[in-house]
Amino acid sequence: MNVPSIPFLQGRYALKQYRLDSLMGKTKAELDTLFLSGQTPTIEEIQGPTRGKVLSGIAHLRLPMGVYLTNVPLLPWKGKQFEAVNKEEGRGINLIELWPTKQTMFHFETAIIPSLIQGDNDVFSLNYDLPGNPWFIRQIRDDLKKIDEGLFLGTANFRTKNGFQFILYFALETEQ
Repeated sequence: MNVPSIPFLQGRYALKQYRLDSLMGKTKAELDTLFLSGQTPTIEEIQGPTRGKVLSGIAHLRLPMGVYLTNVPLLPWKGKQFEAVNKEEGRGINLIELWPTKQTMFHFETAIIPSLIQGDNDVFSLNYDLPGNPWFIRQIRDDLKKIDEGLFLGTANFRTKNGFQFILYFALETEQ
């Protein structure tokens, strides 16, 4: 659905083309297209808590049932929390719910850097290679693109001896 730009509806009353739940069920090819057409957000554009969902990926995440099972309420990842340090960098942490408690785990630093995809523009990148994170988490790099107001499409990539390899797509929606 294409929503025309109507000046008096801009800001908090603007109609959104995409919402977090509307991305569920999209194929990897559709998500590839959305990611490449997305805009690079500024560091200040993603602030505070976000709600997250896993969308598609490798292994069991290629199947709709695998994606569904990854997002059931019993699984712990719920999103991320962001804070700008300045205009060039920020920091954050993952939001985890291990019933009955809410926790934060796996901190990261953010910056605008070149995309892992050749020919793509810059991305809002999350670097987990920080002291205190477990070894396998330190190998992850998330890249984000803005695809609608308050909605960001991300790739999670794992560092191997041959460079970063795509693992999955996820989406984050800011609380507005």
